[in-house]
Amino acid sequence: MKRGAGILMPIFSLPSKERFGVLGKCAYEFVDFLVSSGQIYWQVLPINEPDIYGSPFCSTCVYSGNPLFIDLSNFLSSKELECISKNSQLNLDEYKKIKMNLLY
Repeated sequence: MKRGAGILMPIFSLPSKERFGVLGKCAYEFVDFLVSSGQIYWQVLPINEPDIYGSPFCSTCVYSGNPLFIDLSNFLSSKELECISKNSQLNLDEYKKIKMNLLY
């Protein structure tokens, strides 16, 4: 592994039109920022689905990814995504329920 500087930031902390960060345009922009600032590494928390307490370190399955990290802007119109983006008071459970319905 090459020696260099980096940053630890979980994916859900990325700025996004949705309530939480996703692996989409905001992730690409963050990587571009890291490159322009001379950073080499981006360390993230595990991207698998978290346990019932929200911890990604104690997941029931290490082989599945967290569906909440899917960027829906490539699949749905901005009008369809309004239910997530306009309500900044959503807690994680409400957000997950709405997003999973949109994914299905």
